[in-house]
Amino acid sequence: MFVGRLEEPGHLRLLEGRDRKGGRLVGKLLAVLLAATVLVGGILVYEYLRDKEPPIIEKLDFKIRVEKGQTQDLLVCVREKNPSEYAVLYVNGTSISIPLTERTDGRACYLVSFNPSKYFNREGLVHGELVLTDNSGNTATRQLSFLVNLKAPVIEDVKVERVDLGKYSISATVKDENLERVVLVLDDRQVPLNGEDGKFHGIVETLKDLDFTVIAVDKFNMTST
Repeated sequence: MFVGRLEEPGHLRLLEGRDRKGGRLVGKLLAVLLAATVLVGGILVYEYLRDKEPPIIEKLDFKIRVEKGQTQDLLVCVREKNPSEYAVLYVNGTSISIPLTERTDGRACYLVSFNPSKYFNREGLVHGELVLTDNSGNTATRQLSFLVNLKAPVIEDVKVERVDLGKYSISATVKDENLERVVLVLDDRQVPLNGEDGKFHGIVETLKDLDFTVIAVDKFNMTST
């Protein structure tokens, strides 16, 4: 009797080892592809579901004219389901935060009161940009402008002098950095007063007693009498 052993040739064992390694490599590639597919799918779902709509401004109230010492009261309401905690008003290089004060049923309102004199020293027109950004980064903007530090002209030292029979000299000192005109009102007529450096005067001719009023008006239509 002959007893023997059958052995696989060496090249068959080598091929079997390569097959096992190849199987592991394919498995890793499939895992990577699966992870990439899940990642891409997640990104696509996120982009599909992400809020892409900016806030829609439905109401904007503010004072067009703010006299010196008064406050500017600004209210803005938007249609937005995911509002941020603040809106911002940029005016002449200054940023003013506007806090969220109301949030109901997809609507948000922001309200702020501030004294323009804190940011601006002079009387005049300022320009600003209102910026509203939701929590998804969507932004809405609105340009606005208003007058600040409005102050009526100051009339001082009004004097009346008789220079001749029926002829009178009227003079007054008027202080205003944006003064436009000074007039003397006599009954139903107006007499312009001329002057410079705040000193104004005019001549009135009348043979009867008249009441008169000095009126000063600046370019922002602020008036003093």
